Amino acid sequence: MKNSRTIFIGILSLLVSLCIFFALAEITTRLFYDESQNYQKDLWERVKKMSSSDNSSSSPSRLDKSIFYIDKEDALEKKIKDKQINESRYNFFFTDQGIGFYKTEDEYRVLVLGDSFTSGGGLFRPDATYNVYEDTYTTQLYNLLLSDGDFKALIGNKKIEVLPLTDGGLNTEQEFTLLRDLGIKYQPDIIILQYTDNDIGPKRVELGFTDTGMHIIPKANLLNVGGRPIPAIPYLSNEWNQFLLRYSAFMRFLSYKINISFVNINTDSISASFASLRKINLIAREAGVPFIIIELPPAAWTEDYCAYKSGYGGKALHEQLKSLSMEIGANFYNLCDYVKDIHSLKSELEPAEGSHYGRSGYGLVAEILREAIKKVISGK
Repeated sequence: MKNSRTIFIGILSLLVSLCIFFALAEITTRLFYDESQNYQKDLWERVKKMSSSDNSSSSPSRLDKSIFYIDKEDALEKKIKDKQINESRYNFFFTDQGIGFYKTEDEYRVLVLGDSFTSGGGLFRPDATYNVYEDTYTTQLYNLLLSDGDFKALIGNKKIEVLPLTDGGLNTEQEFTLLRDLGIKYQPDIIILQYTDNDIGPKRVELGFTDTGMHIIPKANLLNVGGRPIPAIPYLSNEWNQFLLRYSAFMRFLSYKINISFVNINTDSISASFASLRKINLIAREAGVPFIIIELPPAAWTEDYCAYKSGYGGKALHEQLKSLSMEIGANFYNLCDYVKDIHSLKSELEPAEGSHYGRSGYGLVAEILREAIKKVISGK
């Protein structure tokens, strides 16, 4: 009896000590740890607003939903329920148009894979009456194809659909995964890959983290908890993670410190990027559809990405990309071949170091792609 009582007292003391430790840790974290440093100001303001609201669902958005997570392996958003890619995150251009995987014989589908250049980088401005998507090169391409009688004759007057799968920061490896696990299900008639110089960087996630030029690489799946991305605590269920990470500042602190590392966006990985290009080309060949690669160099004033031959990206990368395209039989286009000064395409809505184009720059991209598609279809 004495031994049992001693063991019981020991266990009870341990539990009390743990409770005191976690209580002190929670109080200390709430008092001295500035969690807002992990997020951009606008995201943090939204998080605080949701936390103070009795009904957090009153401000729904893609990040506010707890039914998705960011996969630590491919850094893509997936559904917790079935671990499949969240289509609405990457096909948000056409998610409300009733376009599904089933395709009739009267439809001609152009599938476009890309990053922020494809999703409208450089076009955003604080004007509620302005529809940024009208000026993206995919929308401009759709309008050009729709009004091009020669193209319509080439495809037998079928219904034209341009389907972009895109999100800011995607690299070639992620675009391959998107095509393999999602894009090919739409039964495209032609596949276009938009490439830019930082596609040779690592797989990365940028969900409101503030470090300039840095992206996070999670060591665990990232959950959306109260509108903020937080890495999951290992060995706990999604339900327990959602509960602990929502209400405990100390558990969030531990999770950030243990599970998140930062990587410079300029980390070089040409071999991985080119290996993914080969895989994308193989999928296109197996599907019996043409494959077009279009290189969109950054338009930043700080560098001339069409001319310089050293550093991150630039002419050397473009030449390697062109050689690879010729080797695998893909159709390659580089915007540098169409403009004397890539800076002239730069969006006036971005700072000097911004990389994206304005409406006219994306219009040029659309015109190049229209002619490229017609050339491929006609066999010229």
